[in-house]
Order: sequence, then structure tokens, then C-alpha cells
Amino acid sequence: MKPATTMGRMDIVDALRGFSLAGIVIVHMVENYIGAPAPEGALDATHLGIVDYVVDGIIFLFLRGKFFALFSFLFGLSFFIQMDNAHKRGTDFKLRFLWRLAILFVIGYVHSLFYRGDILTIYAFLGIFLIPFYSIKNKWLLGFASLLFLGLGRYIIFLITQGDNLFTAGNFSPDSPEIIAYYDSIKNGSLLDVFKSNLIDGHLMKLDFQLGVFSRGYLTYGFFLLGLFIGRLGYFRDYFNKIKLTKNVLYWSIGGFFVSL
Repeated sequence: MKPATTMGRMDIVDALRGFSLAGIVIVHMVENYIGAPAPEGALDATHLGIVDYVVDGIIFLFLRGKFFALFSFLFGLSFFIQMDNAHKRGTDFKLRFLWRLAILFVIGYVHSLFYRGDILTIYAFLGIFLIPFYSIKNKWLLGFASLLFLGLGRYIIFLITQGDNLFTAGNFSPDSPEIIAYYDSIKNGSLLDVFKSNLIDGHLMKLDFQLGVFSRGYLTYGFFLLGLFIGRLGYFRDYFNKIKLTKNVLYWSIGGFFVSL
């Protein structure tokens, strides 16, 4: 049995990408698409009964932070597939990939004017650093990814900043003046007010959120590298013949999930 494909695409990868996007949408719906911590009491209307708290707990436990990992993994996998397909045709895809990242950044920046939590600009920036890793041996690839998952990036940033923000002087406390002013702009301001708030300050705060001491941008890049590694193994091109491996990974993942609770 062969994996399903459509016009040279791997249907399983497209299905997983749609699955991850659905999970991200659900999480953002629960967060009301604020893109920042909500001031105290701002979201009380979303928790009026026990059902609201149960649903929020389920989403927090099973969805929040999980689907971004899957989407980041698939970004790294897609990078490998594009590079590998071009290599098989005898062409160099690096410049074209950079061009696609530039387009992705523009789309993401426009999106960030509406929604401060946009992730596309971060993907476009981090994607640049995938290119040098394409030719690195697997052991170094996995080694560096492991260091990122262990917090190497955060330790380095802490040594540089001593815990301060990289790009802004504010903080992410729900009662900070910056957060209160932002929340007021999206609640009571015009669309232009939202644009002004997100144009520069919003983007810099997002960079602090993604690249600061307690940020997850480093994990995002780690998942990029993991997707690149799995792409090299050719797992998704032949997954029907690797059922035993898939089951073992599933069992270990379930066990790891409960251990982490």
C-alpha cells in the first residue's frame, strides 16, 4: 500500500496541516483573538458556568501549545520537501525559498495590523535559518534541536538581558499600562487605532514574547528542525509500511503526556 498523493503532494501532510490549523483556531477563539494577556475581569463573560470552565480546561490540557508545535513541525517538513524535490530536479531552491519567506513576511505583517498574535512574521524570520541546516548531518541537527528544547536559547537571552525585555520596556502583566492601553484600543478604538497600536509597538512586543527568556520562539525553531529531520527519514513518503514504528511512537507519546501532567 502506498501513501495517498495528489498532484505530487502528500495528502497526509496536508491533512495534518489542516488539523493543526483547526486546533490553533479553536485555541484563539477561546482567547477571543486578543493576542495579549487580558486585563483582570475582561473575559468574565466567557466563564459564566461550569461548562465554560470544563471546556476551557480541556482546551488548555489538550490543545493549547500543542497544535503550534505540530504546525511548526510541518513547516520544517515542508521546507525539506520543497528543497528535496528541487534537488531531484537538479535545481537550487534556496533563493526561491527566501523569496517565499519574504512574501510570507509581508502577508504576516499585514495580518499583524489586525491581530497582534500573528505568527507568520516569526516563521518568515526563523525560516531563514533553516537553509544552513539543510546540509548539516543528522546528528548535529538533532543535537542542536535538543539543546533548543532544553532551553539553550532562553539561557543565552537571560545572560544577555538579565531577564529584561529585548525590544520593549513594558511587560506582559495583565495590569500593565501597555496591555491596558492595547486592550482599550481593540475594545473601544477604531480600526485605525488598532493598526497604530500594532504597527510597531505590537510587533516589538510580539518579538519579546517569542524571543524573550520565557518565550517559545526557540521551541518553534526546534520543531522546524525536527520536521526537517523527519523529512530526511522519508517517514511520510512510506508511513503505511511503518505501522509498528508509528504505534511505538504513539505509545511513548501517550506515556510521556501523562508523565508530564
